[in-house]
Amino acid sequence: MFWGKPDSSVDFCEDKYVNNQYIAEYNNTWSCIFYLVPALLYRNTKIHNIAVCLFFLWIGSTLLHGTLRYYGQWLDEISMLSVSYMTIQQFNKDLPNYLLGLIILTYLYFWNTFCIFFLMFTVMQIILVNNAKKHINDRNIKYINLYILSFSLGLLCWFLDQFACNYFKLYNLHAFWHFFTAMAITSGYAGFLLI
Repeated sequence: MFWGKPDSSVDFCEDKYVNNQYIAEYNNTWSCIFYLVPALLYRNTKIHNIAVCLFFLWIGSTLLHGTLRYYGQWLDEISMLSVSYMTIQQFNKDLPNYLLGLIILTYLYFWNTFCIFFLMFTVMQIILVNNAKKHINDRNIKYINLYILSFSLGLLCWFLDQFACNYFKLYNLHAFWHFFTAMAITSGYAGFLLI
C-alpha cells in the first residue's frame, strides 16, 4: 500500500495494487481519463465553469482510485456534487450559489457515511433527468436520449460493481461507469447547448 492505509468510505470491486505497486486500482484509475474529454470539449462554452469542475472530477477520481485515500474521495465526490448542482442551476437560474456551499458542507460533515453522498447525488440526478426531459426539442432529442441511456448503463455498471462483485469482478465495471458517465456528460451538455 504505497499511499498508506486506504481510508475512503467506499470500496470498489477491483483488486488492489495488482497491476502496479503505485496505483491501488489500476483500471479504475486510468479510466478516469474519460472525464477529461467533456472538460476540454466544453472549456470555451457558456458552461465553462462546469468544465472546470469536470477537470477537478478527473483529478479527484484519479486520486481516489489511485490511492483509496479520503482526500481523493473528497475531491471526486465534491466535484460530482458541484457538477450536478451547477447543471441544475443552468435550468433554474434563480438557485443561489450559497446552496452549493451548504451541500458541500453537509457532505464534508458526513463524508465517511457514503450513503449520505449517494442520496444527495441521486436526488440531483433525478432533478437533472426531469429538467432535461422538459427541454427536449427537435435539435437535441438524440443527445438527451443518449444522455439518459448512457447514464443508465453507467448506473447499472456501478450497481453491479458494488453489489454483485463476486459475479462481475473480472469485468472491471466501475471503469465502465467512468466511460458511460463521461459519455452521458458529453451528450447531455451537447443537448443542453442546443436549448
